[in-house]
Amino acid sequence: MKKEIEEIRAALIAIDAYDEATGEALASLEESMDEIDSHPAVGRVREVIVSTAGQVSRPEDGDSEEEGAIAEKWHDLKDHLDEWEEHHPAVVLSVGKVAEALAVLGL
Repeated sequence: MKKEIEEIRAALIAIDAYDEATGEALASLEESMDEIDSHPAVGRVREVIVSTAGQVSRPEDGDSEEEGAIAEKWHDLKDHLDEWEEHHPAVVLSVGKVAEALAVLGL
């Protein structure tokens, strides 16, 4: 998933949508990778990260969604993870940070 996170970062930089909050959110996500890999919902987390990397890396593919759709996926993922917040706080916090950063960017 680190490759996909780097793709997200590069794509956001390319479209001039990378700011300090987004950088911190992605860094937080990278820092929680070990915890994510052992999280019960790792498949869902991986799916959203890979999907986001594809959408922000190739917006010209015609698969553009309405404004805020990517952030909405991250908010849905955070809601899905909330029940594990006590045991996996870094995962839930980092997913929430990415969701908010993408929402601010209108993605």
